[in-house]
Amino acid sequence: MGKHNIEKFSVGYQLLKYSSKILHDCLYSKIHVFNLPKIFSTPHLFALNHQNALMDAMAILYASERPLVFLARSDIFKNPTLAKILYFLKILPIFRIRDGFDALKNNDEIFKNTVRVLNHPRGLAILPEGNHEGVKKLRQLQKGFARIAFQTMESNENKAFMIIPTGIDYEDYENFGTSLIVNFGEPFDITEYFNVYKQNPAQGLTELRERLSMELKKLTIHIDSDRWYDTILFLTNLNRELGQRLKKEHLTVFNKSREIAEVLSKQDDNSLHMIDLETNCNALKERLKQVNQTSTTLHSKSELASLLFAFIIRIPWILLSIPGFVFYGWFFLLLRTIVTKKIKDPQFRTSVRFGGYIFGFLLLILIESLIPLFFFDGYIYPITILATTLSGFIGLKTFPTIKRILKSIKSSLLHLLGHKNISSAIEIKQTLIEQIIQIENRYDNKNEK
Repeated sequence: MGKHNIEKFSVGYQLLKYSSKILHDCLYSKIHVFNLPKIFSTPHLFALNHQNALMDAMAILYASERPLVFLARSDIFKNPTLAKILYFLKILPIFRIRDGFDALKNNDEIFKNTVRVLNHPRGLAILPEGNHEGVKKLRQLQKGFARIAFQTMESNENKAFMIIPTGIDYEDYENFGTSLIVNFGEPFDITEYFNVYKQNPAQGLTELRERLSMELKKLTIHIDSDRWYDTILFLTNLNRELGQRLKKEHLTVFNKSREIAEVLSKQDDNSLHMIDLETNCNALKERLKQVNQTSTTLHSKSELASLLFAFIIRIPWILLSIPGFVFYGWFFLLLRTIVTKKIKDPQFRTSVRFGGYIFGFLLLILIESLIPLFFFDGYIYPITILATTLSGFIGLKTFPTIKRILKSIKSSLLHLLGHKNISSAIEIKQTLIEQIIQIENRYDNKNEK
């Protein structure tokens, strides 16, 4: 599989895709996919925000439920062996100005390949911000996606070209057992922009870029304020937690968080309202740090009984996951430790760990499951593989939840014993929740008018 036939069907790729999807889905407590679009017979491109390196591509690949070819920055293709692996994974390079003006001419061949892929027809996925950054803010989009789209239309003007804006949102970029949202927007035809492009290429490229940027901001939590970024991020996370506790629809909660970010981002740098919110957020963070808790694990004494019950009903899952933890848990912890020490980019760490988990997990299944052959008959071998693998997946799903429940029980017990920092944190958190509800009500009343 090379760049000249990257869109073709590959048995090896399909096996890797479906086996890695199982592991990918186990890394999250819940994956929410909203507004999944129909499968198009015409050329189409998924354009998504870029926060978490390779994990963004994995999110759209598994959520879209269709074959996709990706574009990635060219510098990761410099190693010939790695380039072959990337082509096998259906990833094509794209060259940027920072790669040098001489390198940009290589895009002519790349664009020809992408036009062929799109006319196959095969979906193309691109991250038009150009590089990843772990911030909940849509950055300036590059124009490469627009050039690809217009060149595809030039090659076949009888076909429409659809762009599907897609928002990706992570509860946490690194930790297991958190949630992931893939939020598909309304696909739109770019014919009107193509007509502008034929008359004025620069204007056509700019207008399409602005349209996509506007659509992506509707699908993501876009915190457009440097001054209040940390405060707004903390409040949107708190709103998500509140929605989960009240068992609200996930899309409703996400949209509320998006609205909070939109409203508060417009506040002046000297806003007294924002200063008050910032003071409360910083005070809560400080209390939580002192007791080694997070907002999610902070619980009052009234919740102790329900937390103990939640732990007790999960004991069977804990027992089932012990063999998997013994066989594979050490590898996950070792790889996490090594990657954290060696790689400074927090978002890239997750991608490296994910790749290591896939190949390491498959290797360990084959190696460690051979051990019973020394003690049991051969027919036990496939049973051992199935049992330990299943136990490992149960552990991936169970241990992050158990860890949170135990920390929550600790928090609840400390509150019962009258711990000052816990009691203070609970009071501040309740104040912030009330302030969030007030912000939401003001936004709703404004829209009704």
